Amino acid sequence: MQGPDFPTGGLILGRSGILDAYRTGRGSVRMRAVAEIEEDRRGAQRIVVSAVPYQTSVEVIGQKVAELVNDRRVEGIRDVRNESSGDRVRLVVELKRDANAQVVLNQLYKHTPMQTTFAVHMLALVDGVPRLLNLAQMVGVYVGHRVEVVRRRSEYRLGKARDRAHIVEGLLRALDMIDAIIALIRGSEDAEAAREGLMAEPFSFSEVQARHILDMQLRRLAQLEGRKLQEEHDELLATIAGLEAILADEAKLRGVVKEELTDVRDRFGDDRRTLVTIDTGELDELDLIEDEEVVVVLSHKGYVKTVSADAFRRQGRGGRGCGRGEAARGGPRRAPARHHRALVPAVLLEPGKGVPDPGPRDPDEGPHGPRHRAREPDPPPAR
Repeated sequence: MQGPDFPTGGLILGRSGILDAYRTGRGSVRMRAVAEIEEDRRGAQRIVVSAVPYQTSVEVIGQKVAELVNDRRVEGIRDVRNESSGDRVRLVVELKRDANAQVVLNQLYKHTPMQTTFAVHMLALVDGVPRLLNLAQMVGVYVGHRVEVVRRRSEYRLGKARDRAHIVEGLLRALDMIDAIIALIRGSEDAEAAREGLMAEPFSFSEVQARHILDMQLRRLAQLEGRKLQEEHDELLATIAGLEAILADEAKLRGVVKEELTDVRDRFGDDRRTLVTIDTGELDELDLIEDEEVVVVLSHKGYVKTVSADAFRRQGRGGRGCGRGEAARGGPRRAPARHHRALVPAVLLEPGKGVPDPGPRDPDEGPHGPRHRAREPDPPPAR
């Protein structure tokens, strides 16, 4: 048994919640919408949601995404459209050209019902008392319930079949002595006297049989109607024998339960809609920040800071640096490091950890170096 299968489909992240629910009767299943990142003909990216978690809807997710965009809690979304129709689920989130689709998708998982938690509480009435059951106990209680249903249904059907067979037997006997019965009825003062005459000797019909004989229509006197009554009587006798065999044998009773459940599976079973996938864990802060190429700079005073790689260009040998014009023209770049810039703080390295102790600060020196320092001449170019 893989796990619960929800009608809206979606993904179940991990099996830990499923195992807890099946072992203890209580657990929490983390669910996630099915979303894909697509690219249109113009090269723009978009997020397409084709299945949502159980107990949520595309409308609720679309409204929440719009609120996040209006509150500027999620950047990079250009438009949200609900293209669902009938049983087809489709929510399209159009992205801006400079947006990171995976980061935006992680933010939607974090802040919208595209990722939810479904609480499993396997509670059932056992002998009229609510009890929390694990999977094995739940299956046992359900099978026992089905056995009791089949037993009580068989007892009811057996009683109805016996009652009908008793009536048909009386009608068949009446057809065999129809002339005497007609004479009795014609000689009786009223229907009550005729009924009492049918219950007396030599007829000896029961009260129920006598009443049905008096209610019998004349068309039943035809031979064809007599054969139909005989066939019905034979079928009733076979039904009674089958029901009595089921009630007398517990194995046959459980066999009926199995056949009925198999029939339900064959008639209403369909492909699984909810897929169980690997749990990637909680979305932390790093998953919600776009990766950026930065340059980590270490000053001669031991300070470390990160600067966007776009602000740096590699200086040629013997050159005088890279001016703004060259940077704008796209000069040679230094290989930057990829890092989350927002999470790299500027720190002061301790003395003896790879950077010499700068010693006491010169009173003429500013926080980022000397205020006035003569420019050293450039080294001669290599020959």
